Amino acid sequence: MNQKPLLISMWLFCTLFSSFKAISQTETDSIYSPVTRSYLEAKQIIGFWYSADSINQKVEFVDDGYQLVLNSTNTNPYYFLKDSTGKIYSSGLFPLWHTPGSDLALISKDSLNITFSPFFTPGEPILYVRKKNRK
Repeated sequence: MNQKPLLISMWLFCTLFSSFKAISQTETDSIYSPVTRSYLEAKQIIGFWYSADSINQKVEFVDDGYQLVLNSTNTNPYYFLKDSTGKIYSSGLFPLWHTPGSDLALISKDSLNITFSPFFTPGEPILYVRKKNRK
């Protein structure tokens, strides 16, 4: 019985398997890439925001107890879960399969980027500003 072909086959299998494992752990795909989680203070987001472009679209963040709800006339409501300290996770969702998402990036206390990403398609960030009350 010649064990040399068996040993060579086992060596090739182990080598290829370990190479595949190393590649799969180091390479990333845009859909499955790791997400850096960030949190925002819910108090800073609550209220009305207006798009900075000429459309001047209005969105509203409403405190619903355990979550913030992003209401807009052009999209479905998106939900941002709150933790016990009053912070929200910067990525929200709409309960549907496949889940459309929405990401928030607070630039300053009066400017906010919102990215609507329907069905795993990355959207373009839209700048929203908080307008001062005029008396």
